[in-house]
Amino acid sequence: MRRLKQLAALVLTGTLLLAMAGCSQTGSAQQPDTVTVAGSGEVLLEPDLAVINLGVESTGATPEAARSANATAVNATVDAVKALGVEEKDIQTSSMNLGESYTTTGYEMSTRLTVTVRSVDSIGQVLDAAIAAGTNELNNVRFGVSSGEEAYGQALDA
Repeated sequence: MRRLKQLAALVLTGTLLLAMAGCSQTGSAQQPDTVTVAGSGEVLLEPDLAVINLGVESTGATPEAARSANATAVNATVDAVKALGVEEKDIQTSSMNLGESYTTTGYEMSTRLTVTVRSVDSIGQVLDAAIAAGTNELNNVRFGVSSGEEAYGQALDA
């Protein structure tokens, strides 16, 4: 047993010596002179647009019935928000799903729309019109600015 302890101590000592030899520096490599600068800038902006994620979920006894009900509500939603001045380029379908319903007998179809409203003052009207037209899900309202690049430049100058 004593011999085993001596051997273990010898192996540990050898390992430590090798590790220390690997850490020693050979030569005097000089680091180049460096200057590190840190700063911050801030620009506060009022949001001038909102991105709204809406959804329409419909059910039907057949896949066609669920799709038809969904298309009717989605088309009515798109027409309603366009009537309030939202341009077609600012209305995008972000997802569509059709499948068997696990809670009722039949099928479910869901369509998600992403609507960019470029007049913050009309967000409430757009939401009311979409819901009245058949939207039955509101997933998110995110406020933003349309001049993000300009604001970034201002923050760099600050």
